[in-house]
Amino acid sequence: MVASVPIVVIDTMTFSYLQGLGQLALLAHLGASTGRLRVTNAVLGQLHRSGTLGRYAQSMCDRGEIGRVKVVLADPISAEVRRVLEGKHGALVRRNRVDVELVEVARQHAGYVLSCERGIAQLAKRRHVSSIDLLVLFCWAIELHLLSEKQVEEATRAWSTSAAPGTGAPADWAGTFADTRKARPDLDEVVGALLATK
Repeated sequence: MVASVPIVVIDTMTFSYLQGLGQLALLAHLGASTGRLRVTNAVLGQLHRSGTLGRYAQSMCDRGEIGRVKVVLADPISAEVRRVLEGKHGALVRRNRVDVELVEVARQHAGYVLSCERGIAQLAKRRHVSSIDLLVLFCWAIELHLLSEKQVEEATRAWSTSAAPGTGAPADWAGTFADTRKARPDLDEVVGALLATK
């Protein structure tokens, strides 16, 4: 039996990437369907500085579609964040406290990190935390019947253009969603954990 994933902590750029792909509402639908999406107050603060995205993310939190996690100074997560920032692994995210914090929140709750950023994924791996990208998010949504594969193929067309680096395209993008999905050996296992119930 596959162990379920209690929470998925979202990084700042995921909101921007999904907005660019026309799929920002997916977070609200996925969050409402699963109750597993979380955002830290620090990420929410960064989104508020961008204006519209902050208001949208805030409304998802206010409606209970995405849960908020507040890290308090001197609590166990905060202490661990400080330790990571001072160590060699902090350099993977350029000593960015917000990025270290979201990895540590996921670690504390045995959850996943949702990020397309290479540094965050590397830090998560070093901290023994699983990270997922937008490809996994879309596969999860398809299995929950929130999107069709055709809708995902349309949304990810930008990943085959010169704009790919700024749209959250995965490093292993194989030209189409279907081809990339087939090429990932552990994808079914990861999505299975996201689908598993407690």
